[in-house]
Amino acid sequence: MKRYYAISAIITLFAVSLTLLFSYLAWKEQSLVAPKEFEASPPLETSLSKPLPPKKEEPVTEKRSETTITIGMIGDILLHEPMLYYGDYHFAFNDVKKQLQDMDFLLANIESLPGGQELGLSGYPKFNSPKAIVPALINSGVHFASIANNHVLDHGERQLQSTIATFKEYDLPYTGAFASEEDLAEMRVVDVEGVKVGILAYTYGTNLYKQSHPDGKQYLINIIEEKRVVRDLAKMKELADVTVLSLHWGTEYSHETTELQRRLSERFTEAGADIIFGHHTHVLQPMQFVNERPVFYSLGNFYSAQPWAGTNIGGIARVSLTKIQQGDDVTIQINDAHLHPTAVTQDMQFPNEKKARLRVRSLADVGNVLGYTVDKVEEIVGTTSWE
Repeated sequence: MKRYYAISAIITLFAVSLTLLFSYLAWKEQSLVAPKEFEASPPLETSLSKPLPPKKEEPVTEKRSETTITIGMIGDILLHEPMLYYGDYHFAFNDVKKQLQDMDFLLANIESLPGGQELGLSGYPKFNSPKAIVPALINSGVHFASIANNHVLDHGERQLQSTIATFKEYDLPYTGAFASEEDLAEMRVVDVEGVKVGILAYTYGTNLYKQSHPDGKQYLINIIEEKRVVRDLAKMKELADVTVLSLHWGTEYSHETTELQRRLSERFTEAGADIIFGHHTHVLQPMQFVNERPVFYSLGNFYSAQPWAGTNIGGIARVSLTKIQQGDDVTIQINDAHLHPTAVTQDMQFPNEKKARLRVRSLADVGNVLGYTVDKVEEIVGTTSWE
């Protein structure tokens, strides 16, 4: 009987143990599963959980740059009979070399073409100059030749072609008269310290052909035809930052401008000319701002042997401007425009020469030349020297 109770106790204990074991296992399994009330809920739609709006791109500030340069021009270079046989011309410009080389870009109106001795040297009225004038001008500071003038065809096409060959020999760029249709079609644009400078040149006509061209060769010389100049200015505007317009015009030996000069200045500055340099009158004429652009109506004679009052007085024009660029936008700001008065004097004595040679000097160093002083020049031109 005792044995029966012992076995019953063992069985009961075993059953209780199994019950406890299964209860424990069931509890443990449930503890691994989150209670329903704590089940993960969808995230609350808060400002932190909503998709962020696209980030606004800050406008990129394009880099702004400014470049300031000076552009200048000298007037008529016209070698008369006494000047044809000097052989070398470097001496003629030494006294004003500092002022000439003060420019970043300097033009010259080479009126008597240097066709050379092969064609026979000659002065007035049909000029043909020695080639030696070209290296002397380059050495003095000239970077570019304007050759649209009334003497450009004094000895016909042959003289012009010889002159252009000489310019190419000395790497002196030119415009206003051309060797061919292809030469004419090439727009002249020069890089000056990062500023693209375009140059156009025209004349009222020539002594021999006036408003026409020899043998119908229209490319030989640029004539001032208003519609054509405006059209060329529009083309140049697409290529250059600054456009310089060189015009051979006006009434000879008059300090007064004509109505035509004033009207064309208005028209051409409206059409895109940033600077107008005039010549032909052999005497100085006023400088005025037209549509906020400087117009030098005439720069007078720079180097010639004309003896009359005013004809031996000229000047070195100088314009300071700034190119302001921001991205692709370019603005040209004219800072100032001045003229340094010059005089041609016959006082350069060479050994074994009875007659003194002609040279260019600053008028301020000479004082008074046939009644012309610095003060009188400033009164005529309307501006002062930059020095």
